[in-house]
Amino acid sequence: MIKARKAMLKQNNQYYWYTNISTKLVSILLFIVSSGIHSTSQSVLAISSLRNNYEEPVTDLLDKGDLAEFFDLGTGIFAAILFALSLIAYKRIKSRRILYVAIAFAIFAIRVIVSNLDLFMPEIESSSLELLLAVMGFAALGLFFLAIVRREKIRTRTMNH
Repeated sequence: MIKARKAMLKQNNQYYWYTNISTKLVSILLFIVSSGIHSTSQSVLAISSLRNNYEEPVTDLLDKGDLAEFFDLGTGIFAAILFALSLIAYKRIKSRRILYVAIAFAIFAIRVIVSNLDLFMPEIESSSLELLLAVMGFAALGLFFLAIVRREKIRTRTMNH
């Protein structure tokens, strides 16, 4: 009875450690994203205030897609962090459901790299790239669905007397 209680306390402690680390990582990522948005909006205001009446109006920096690329990169980094945390949780708990979630997060992180692949290899057809991105998104959502719906088999130990 005492061993079971100690094991339960240890497992609860690991769960709290996992949630504490993930909360800190999410907070850091949100801070980075918000500071990037703040600096982008300040630079837009600074450039807009520099124009005079004789020049053409300066185009908005947000229209160039810089902010969208910033969020796309942030999504990839966040997915990679969640993938690492999910792998740590899987190593501790050994649940297939967490493994499915970890693989789905890995797919989302890889998806960001693949979406920017045309910048490095322009010879790749955009239709092939779009198909690959759609399949990756579908696979990740399918894995999340499996993680939610699938039931774990309860393993019980029997003691032979």
